[in-house]
Amino acid sequence: MTSGAEVIMAALPSPLPPPDPLAPGPFAFADPDRVAAILAAAGWVDVRIEPFDAMCRFDVDGGDGVDERVTLLLGSFTGAALREQVEANAQPELLDRIRAHLSSLRTDGVLQLPGAIWLVSARSGR
Repeated sequence: MTSGAEVIMAALPSPLPPPDPLAPGPFAFADPDRVAAILAAAGWVDVRIEPFDAMCRFDVDGGDGVDERVTLLLGSFTGAALREQVEANAQPELLDRIRAHLSSLRTDGVLQLPGAIWLVSARSGR
């Protein structure tokens, strides 16, 4: 989730505050104990939470995945900070640096990055 974002963060004149771990977003359920507590409070039982790690491929339609990852970055909180804090005339050069960084991470010509999620199962306690 941070690949490419670190290039943006280094270019920002004002550092971003750390994200609220409870705010909506891709990390809102990062804490498995929090997930289990939410489900239990909602009446679910036999909650099981297991990690699942995989390589995430970003290539679409035969591309190498770099532009797809850049698109995801630009749609994120970090991408919004880039647009707000970096002068418009400096943004193309920064995007080129992001693309070069991501290109260096390709495996077999394709951007593949490690990803991790929780597999959650439970049954209704009602």
